[in-house]
Amino acid sequence: MYGSNAQPRPGNAGRAGGDQRGIALIITLLAVTLMITLILELDFHTRMDLRGAGNFRDYSQASVLADSAAQAASVLLYVDTVESGSYDGMDEYWYLVAQMPMEAGGGTAHLLISDEDGKFDINTLKSDPDADGPPQPQTDIYRRMLQNVLNLEPEDVAPLVDSLLDWLDEDSDERGGGAEMSYYQALERPYPVANSRFRTLDELALVKGYTREIRARLGEYITVIEEPPGGVGSGNSGGTTSPVRPLKLNINTAPEELLRALDEEMPQGVVNDILRMRADEPFKTVDLGALLAVHGLGTDTRLINALKPLFVQQSNHFLVEATGMVGETQRTVRAMMGRVMRGNVLGKQRMEVLWWRVE
Repeated sequence: MYGSNAQPRPGNAGRAGGDQRGIALIITLLAVTLMITLILELDFHTRMDLRGAGNFRDYSQASVLADSAAQAASVLLYVDTVESGSYDGMDEYWYLVAQMPMEAGGGTAHLLISDEDGKFDINTLKSDPDADGPPQPQTDIYRRMLQNVLNLEPEDVAPLVDSLLDWLDEDSDERGGGAEMSYYQALERPYPVANSRFRTLDELALVKGYTREIRARLGEYITVIEEPPGGVGSGNSGGTTSPVRPLKLNINTAPEELLRALDEEMPQGVVNDILRMRADEPFKTVDLGALLAVHGLGTDTRLINALKPLFVQQSNHFLVEATGMVGETQRTVRAMMGRVMRGNVLGKQRMEVLWWRVE
């Protein structure tokens, strides 16, 4: 009856068209959102790639600067051998260069050269294979130096000395305050005792009692000099089976605390005079005449005889720390260099790298 003559309601048609437009808007918004997300993702990865490329560039540039500065140090020490080969002191360019950062290649290079022969070589505490125990003069000097530097009483220093001697000697007998295999194997992370000389100063962290604080305070007073077979410079030899190096200290660079430790009865006046004299003019020799000129030594034959075998005026071992900086990127080269002298002919003198580390 109503059948074919029925007409659609206008309201329904309007609602259908609005729904379609709403769906189209939603699809458009989703497409735009997806496009924005893709653009942001692409931008992020592009920026990361650029930043990575920039970091790699800065890293490479800083590494080249550090390496170049270390090579320059080798040249400086070589030239110093030629120009003033009779002595090494704090008035020379290799020492003063630390005060002069160098601008190069869009970055900065900092160079520090330390005279390791002005420090106490802890490897000299190792017993000679033919001896009954550790060398007593070196042991006494080391003990007194620890007291001076760490400001500790003798009873507090004794365990540090004992544990170091136990680490160096080849037996398993534990000294009073020392430590041998049983101590190190009982640690949470056990490791063996070396019973041999140190190869680098970093190994001192493994020795009982040598905390980070103690090692930091001793850093400028002690060293490790481990030479290749055949030795460097004056002919001192290295290697695990070679004779123990005697203790030799550069009178021009040894710190006050170490000078005071060289003898049980070392007068402070003698130490002060050595410091004053080398500041005015470095010692060019350490023969009897030079020591007699030191105030207080001229009348003390015993002290002169005790000090003379310990002193040298020229060094053969230098620690080089070269740092390259580009922006916020920093690379450091640390190297031990030995001065090799083969005769007096210029072409037969060189610097030899004993070890080289990039940090």
